Amino acid sequence: MADAADSANVRMGVGGAASAALSPADVGTWQVLPFHSEVLAVHAALLPSGDVLFAAGSGNSLTRFRSQDFGDVAKKIWVSVVWDPTISPPPGHDTNFFHPATPHDGAGKVLDFFCGGETFLPDGGLLSAGGTLVFAHPGAGFAGRPDTVVFDPATEQWVRRRPMQHGRWYPSLINLGDGRVLATAGLSETGRRNTSIETFFPGSDSWQVISTPPSFGGLPLYAHLYLLADGSVCYAGGDMDDGPADPLRLDLTRDPVVVTPLPGLSQVNARDQCASVLLPPAQAQRVMIMGGAPAGGDAVSNVDIADFSQPHPAYQPAAALAKGRKHLNATLLPDRTVLVTGGSGRNEAAPLATNEAEVYDPGTDSWRTLATASVTRMYHSVALLLPDGRVVTASGNPKQGTHVEWDHDPNEEMRLEIYSPPYLFKGPRPVINAVRTEWNPPVILPWRAFHRVAGRDGRRVCGAAAYPWSYGGLGVTAGSPHRQAAATAGRRPHLRGGNPPARPASRRGQPAAARGKLAPGPGPGGAAAGPGRAARPRPDSRSAAAGQLTP
Repeated sequence: MADAADSANVRMGVGGAASAALSPADVGTWQVLPFHSEVLAVHAALLPSGDVLFAAGSGNSLTRFRSQDFGDVAKKIWVSVVWDPTISPPPGHDTNFFHPATPHDGAGKVLDFFCGGETFLPDGGLLSAGGTLVFAHPGAGFAGRPDTVVFDPATEQWVRRRPMQHGRWYPSLINLGDGRVLATAGLSETGRRNTSIETFFPGSDSWQVISTPPSFGGLPLYAHLYLLADGSVCYAGGDMDDGPADPLRLDLTRDPVVVTPLPGLSQVNARDQCASVLLPPAQAQRVMIMGGAPAGGDAVSNVDIADFSQPHPAYQPAAALAKGRKHLNATLLPDRTVLVTGGSGRNEAAPLATNEAEVYDPGTDSWRTLATASVTRMYHSVALLLPDGRVVTASGNPKQGTHVEWDHDPNEEMRLEIYSPPYLFKGPRPVINAVRTEWNPPVILPWRAFHRVAGRDGRRVCGAAAYPWSYGGLGVTAGSPHRQAAATAGRRPHLRGGNPPARPASRRGQPAAARGKLAPGPGPGGAAAGPGRAARPRPDSRSAAAGQLTP
């Protein structure tokens, strides 16, 4: 990896070369931050506070997985960290990072987040399910764990929840309109495909298996899933490593679940590690899939869109990417465009990597090439929209790591790079001037209200990323034209667009919320807040019993 001292470079070249004819207002800018991510950010989530959670678990390292130091917070072998993008720390300090205690199972074994799945609960907690139970080694393959934990944004700690029926390695999780979470796909604790579909009830902390027809053979690993307006779930056709599967639609209102094919996808055999999104606005109900590759083959540039507002949805071809990409990341931007970053023309081939960003405009069905990133992002990379409208990219490790300590492994990309899109350089930024910050349950919020609050102008939304696809759409996860604000027992839901839960007091007794956390973020091209911003107090994870979390 390049040394962090080189991180002041700002790039806006296209095609690998700077062009005086192109300004930031045309192509945006990239900037490598002067500090690293502290863990390999295989999983990332934007928390209600505006902070970013990076979760690695063992981070694709058998050496780390087997080490007695794995998860030792005192030795800085963290499994997750929380990053505050608004703090610019002094050189050599990590005051912009907080280190949660490492979660363990009942037997004292570290719960490995690596290759698990995440999604948000109605109260703002982040549910993480599955992950690595057995790390592949000679004589054995990967196997999934059944454990479930929730990251509580108020305490910034992991809390154990009831486990699933069986393990899931490479699972898919998605919010349902009634507050439940659907989990499916993945490898079980025996290393075989888990074909079941389960739903999690946050209020009762319980899982329930959904009945499926005998002919249903399950979904592929890390299946790309989208909740539709009628409550059904679309499997878009994207998969991860275990072979192609035809797109389909799951009607969860029927018992057993009714499976309907979704025809028309081009290059269905070449969608391994592609990207997909629910195009904005979510009310339009259009799912787009892009890129990918056949097993071991060259990446494709094909893009297809399925319109679920039609009586008989089917994929139709759309404008293609400028280059074929595998391992690409797709991020929905506040101006209703789709940003594509990273990827390679074949597997983890760095010489074939594509560092130029592209942006798709759904209104014109066209792509435009943007500025070129400095850091190559391929396998295990993430991209995440920040509350200030910028996009952070992180992680990547085409080869397995061989070190226990973080930041010492040449196979683990720890640099963070920020992309500032062109809209940040085009005059004053839009601001939401008046909106309610909290709703007490029970309350019914019209779908359009969510669009206004968490919409294209000045939005602050929760989002999660773990492998390159997006299951959101301008913060709307409604299963019907009206979304009921679901809440777990006795807890006020933190709805998108509202204030975050109060943070715990630090050891000095000063609430971190007093820092004005909802103030606007850094300006265009800036790595973080300007000089002189105080580092915020954090609860000290070292004072907690390491990983002995309350069930």
